[in-house]
Amino acid sequence: MKLITGMSLLELMIAMAILAILLGVSMPGYKQLLDQREGDLTLRKLADSIMLARSIAAKTGQFVSLCPSQYDLLCEGDWNDGYLVFNDADRNRKIENEDQILLRVDHTGLRGSIQWRAFQKAKTLQISPLGFIAGQSGNFTYCPEDRNPANAAQLVINQTGRVRLAVDKDRDGFREDSQGKPLSC
Repeated sequence: MKLITGMSLLELMIAMAILAILLGVSMPGYKQLLDQREGDLTLRKLADSIMLARSIAAKTGQFVSLCPSQYDLLCEGDWNDGYLVFNDADRNRKIENEDQILLRVDHTGLRGSIQWRAFQKAKTLQISPLGFIAGQSGNFTYCPEDRNPANAAQLVINQTGRVRLAVDKDRDGFREDSQGKPLSC
């Protein structure tokens, strides 16, 4: 007959100490991975929305706009709250009577922040029926909650409406903007 024995309190404490050390070593890397993943996913969702807006603008022959939205039907707030995609029949970058909301994206729970920077400083991104960005190009930059630039991400949009994510070309651990400078938060 085989006896089943348990662990002694000392063995259990040693195992717990080893586990705590392993968790302590791996947690900073895990948080960095989560921050990078949140930025990439947020900006990819935004890129998908821009591509959808370009497609709808080309298909309908109307201007389509994206605007930050804190509330469901108004272009107010900032990009951290979420955004709306709508057909902009009168091209005034506001949702009015004949305009229709095509998509609502909510950023509830977003731990980082999103900034839109454009040459004309318009808060609304407007897309022509040809798929071009009307009068501006720019970028969306995601910064994680701890503002660590190593975990920042950027979506670059040129005037023709093409989008791309910033990459770390020189492999120094920081993604570069369109001028080759490391992203900053």
